[in-house]
Amino acid sequence: MASTIKIRKSKYLSYQKQGFLYLVFILFLFFTQAGEYVIHYMPLAKTQKELNTYLEGRLAALNLQDADADAYRDDVLDRVKSLSTIEEEFAAYGAQNIAGLDQFRESRFAELRIRRGRLGQLYSELWSSQQSQSGGQWTPERVEDYEGRQYQPLQFFFRETPNAVLPH
Repeated sequence: MASTIKIRKSKYLSYQKQGFLYLVFILFLFFTQAGEYVIHYMPLAKTQKELNTYLEGRLAALNLQDADADAYRDDVLDRVKSLSTIEEEFAAYGAQNIAGLDQFRESRFAELRIRRGRLGQLYSELWSSQQSQSGGQWTPERVEDYEGRQYQPLQFFFRETPNAVLPH
């Protein structure tokens, strides 16, 4: 059976002080870096773009015998093309407003142009039309996170989203 080790109160306070100083150091490091913690999203965005292009090509190349399935596929491809508006607007925004790494950790584009702007309305309309056409099978009304909380799709995907996560 394990035994308990007793330490003096001064030693305990010394450990507490050391833990607090480590916390201060980590916070100082976090707030002074220029957004490098979001840089790893950039290569992921390229990989995701390649995957999306591949999947879109496979969907477009499907030879469907059913006219309803063919119309559904064409509608989905039209919605995907409409979503490229977000990417195009972010490219223009990035060229004008992102000068350094610190702007990549900001979430101004997602907050102002998507969630509170017309791109959010476009995204919500596309989601709703996909939901109504698929009967909610592929696009549910509310999206659930890993802790079981449910959100509207626009809020789930774009709330506090850093600029580095958005396609560029």
